[in-house]
Amino acid sequence: MHVSTLILSTSLTLALAPAGVVGWAQAANGVWVASNTWYPRVGNYNNVHESCTRMNSNIVLTSGECAYWMDSHGTIGHGLCYAEDNKVGCESCNEDGRSKCLVGCISTCAFVGIPSAVASCTNRCRGLCKEQNFCTTG
Repeated sequence: MHVSTLILSTSLTLALAPAGVVGWAQAANGVWVASNTWYPRVGNYNNVHESCTRMNSNIVLTSGECAYWMDSHGTIGHGLCYAEDNKVGCESCNEDGRSKCLVGCISTCAFVGIPSAVASCTNRCRGLCKEQNFCTTG
């Protein structure tokens, strides 16, 4: 009797849960990873990414590491929580892409010749590479 009650209770819970809503799941390495879900209102913020909340709570984390499931194949996005314009999200930057941009640009500057011109060119490179969108937000 208790087994059938347990099965019925579990079935009802799963049937009543909104489709696709799973806040956190444990990765193979044991780390808990958030779903890639945005919530319209949590605490004082209008948009909050699941990965920047404390698991099973409404506590918003505006800094620190974050991780979220990117697809159904188990790909995990890693980044840092950020707070901007009433929004809290998880930003993941491709530093390798940014570094390659900077190295390529600075290599070109080396051919300018005059040290002050090289410095000016290098500063322009930093600005150009910073403007490139090497970051994604979850």
